[in-house]
Order: sequence, then structure tokens, then C-alpha cells
Amino acid sequence: MTGIGKWIFLVASVVAIGAGTVFLINRDDTALEGRDKQDAPSKDVNLLSVDVDDASPSRPPTAARSGMLSGGGAVRGKLEHGYAWNPSRPGDAASEEDAAWFNSRGYPGPEVYEYLHSIPQVELKRLADSGNVSAMAVYAQTLAKQPGNRSQILDILHQGAAAGSVYSLKMGGDIFSAYPAYRDPVMSLVYYQLQARAGDHAGYVQSYIAQQQIKPEQVLLANVMTEQMWRSFAGTQLLARSAHVRPGYEKFVETAVSSNNNGG
Repeated sequence: MTGIGKWIFLVASVVAIGAGTVFLINRDDTALEGRDKQDAPSKDVNLLSVDVDDASPSRPPTAARSGMLSGGGAVRGKLEHGYAWNPSRPGDAASEEDAAWFNSRGYPGPEVYEYLHSIPQVELKRLADSGNVSAMAVYAQTLAKQPGNRSQILDILHQGAAAGSVYSLKMGGDIFSAYPAYRDPVMSLVYYQLQARAGDHAGYVQSYIAQQQIKPEQVLLANVMTEQMWRSFAGTQLLARSAHVRPGYEKFVETAVSSNNNGG
């Protein structure tokens, strides 16, 4: 495929993914049939077709899973955080290696995500206050359902990211792109660009989508704010881990750059 052909394919992939993402996020607390794409086994994953799944609340647990959620402390402990690799239910992970990277960056696996959304908010807050970075991001998402929580949401996301949670950055982008009380396309772009800087190439895809929705001067503002916020993480786990990027990141970047160098 020629350079320009690769670039056209990249753009087409981005737009297609973006359309699905917006649909899923905007469904919020309604029926989440679209979420089933996360539960399906992964097929061959094209490096340009990055899964950028939504941050909308997951559907209520099935009857079988409800038993797990009401189980003993050991069972609940396993559901409170982590991203375990499960080929039959991979979530956003393309491989076991990908799942391990997600696990180390605060992303919750599908069952953890469902569990965190199933527990009472007071319990979710307790987990967040204890330093559980996945719970912190989901708690921020929960707060985004009501107006008047912007400062608290920003503080929680910053704390989670400082502890090394790239998921907190992704959640920030999702909150400011999809939740009506907090819709702010500039802030959304800032968070998605930070997600990419922190090593998750899905952030590049979401950044591209976000840039199509705002004016050039807003993109400039977002770029400045991204740099400012990135520097605010100096000395934190986020920057310390940023050199260890997500599997597929380097190939994604190389393909995009080579398509441009080849006349794309």
C-alpha cells in the first residue's frame, strides 16, 4: 500500500472508530448493547484499528456474575482492581501482553469495571480514597453524572494519573467529551493527548477525533494546556513509566510516520 493509501486507511479507521465510540459513550445509563463488542473474543487486530472503547457505565451484572459480586472478601478483592487476561472476554486488550500493560496503568478489566459500577457509591468512594486508581477514575465518572463537581473530578483524575494511571487520563477525555454537564472539547483533547504521551496510542486516535470538532485556535490552546499539565506531573509515576509504552504503540507510530514520509 502506498504512503497516501496507508494514510487514507488510517483516517478511515479513526473516523469509523470515533463514530462507534461516540455512540457508546452517549448511551450512558441506557441499554448498552454496543458494549458487547468488548466481551467478544478478539480477532486479528490491525494496528491502525485501535480499540478506543467508551467510558459509559457498564450494563448491570448478569445473574451468574451477581453471585461473584456478593461473594466473600477474597472474591471481591479480585474484582476491585486489575486487568486479568481472559481470551474469551478480552475487553480492550489485544493480547496477554496488552492486558498486562493495562493492568500496570490502572485500567480495569471488564469484570472489574462492572464490579466498580455495581457497588454503592459510598463503597466506591472508600476504594478511591484508599488509593485504588481504577476506583478513582470510575468514581470521577460517577461524579460526572451530576453538575457542580468539576473541581473534585479534576483533582481525582490528577491524583490517579500522578500515581501512574493512564486510565485516569483516558477517563478525563471521555468525561469532557460525553457527559453533558462537563462537555468541554478543549479539555477532552488535552486529556486524550496526555493519554497518548503516557504511552497509549489510542489517545492519538481520540485526539484526532477531538480536533475535528473544534477550531484551530482551540487546538492551539489545548496543545499549550497539554504541555502545562504534562509538566505538572514531573517527578510522578506517570512520567517515570511513560517510556514503557503500550504494545503496538511503536508500530502504530512508525506506520503513521512512514505514510507521511512516503508522500501520504
